[in-house]
Amino acid sequence: MGTTGSTENIMTTELSYTVLSGQTENVQAMAFSPDGQFLAIGGWWGNGGVVRVWDITSGTLSHTLRDPEYGFVYDVAFSPVEQVLAFGTGRNIHLWRGIDDTHSLSLVVHPGPAYSVAFSPNGQALAAGLADGSVWLWRVEDGFLTNILVGHTSRVASVAFSPDGQFLASAAPADAVRLWQLPGGRHSRALSESIASYSVAFSPDGRVIASGAWDSIVRLWSVESGDLLHAMEGHVGGVDCIAFSPKGQVLASGSRDCTVRLWSATDGTLLCILRGHTDSVKRVSFSPDEKILAAGLDNGTVWLWQVEPIIALAAAKGHGREPAA
Repeated sequence: MGTTGSTENIMTTELSYTVLSGQTENVQAMAFSPDGQFLAIGGWWGNGGVVRVWDITSGTLSHTLRDPEYGFVYDVAFSPVEQVLAFGTGRNIHLWRGIDDTHSLSLVVHPGPAYSVAFSPNGQALAAGLADGSVWLWRVEDGFLTNILVGHTSRVASVAFSPDGQFLASAAPADAVRLWQLPGGRHSRALSESIASYSVAFSPDGRVIASGAWDSIVRLWSVESGDLLHAMEGHVGGVDCIAFSPKGQVLASGSRDCTVRLWSATDGTLLCILRGHTDSVKRVSFSPDEKILAAGLDNGTVWLWQVEPIIALAAAKGHGREPAA
């Protein structure tokens, strides 16, 4: 598939990639559907925001979704339990069902924009990080606002639910990563010493939180204690995005230095550097089968890396988390 990539491999292997061009003028958001068939890419195009949904199995553009008010698209998320796509814009969060032209619900946010969105593991709740530093929680079924979490002092760039749905993590560029206990929304703790962070993600077993920061460092935190487990250095630009592989063996980080780094999710060992990208990497996302890592760039291109060899080598060498007891 595609071209042999420019890589610097700690685990020696060759990776190939394919580039999707002309998606948007820039890539601000990206997510795979739960079945891995579709990849949603959000950003800006022409006079408004747009989400392009690609059928990965056929390599064809499936649908193009727009904000009815032509707002900038800041983030996208698929429900983990049904074909529902949510995307956040300058004024609203839109929900589309069936990955087609069925616009089912708009959630109005005050104040906007909605910089980050995430579904709960059961698909019943939707969280959004807003410009004023608050996190809003809705019931997906009817759009009822259930809670507003307050604590950040700047826009919330990233939100993530724990796999068991008991916690929500949020990251802000001028604030610490915060952990909230659900369903009540009690502020559990702040991770870090006010390290400005752009992205946050839970490991699939729910025991670790990863964060990507402006200081170019990727950090792994214990959910139970809040302690810093590993600080992974190597990027020479801010880390805008991170993602765990679905089985939790590998963590990917995308940076303004135009590279993607693949790390061991257990001990922070660097496994591979993906080079050749022609602009800052704004989003990274693993396909559910762990065969593809999508990297969305600030220039609107999306690189689809075939990372199955790295995942397999990481598993063979023991770079993976043991299942939670």
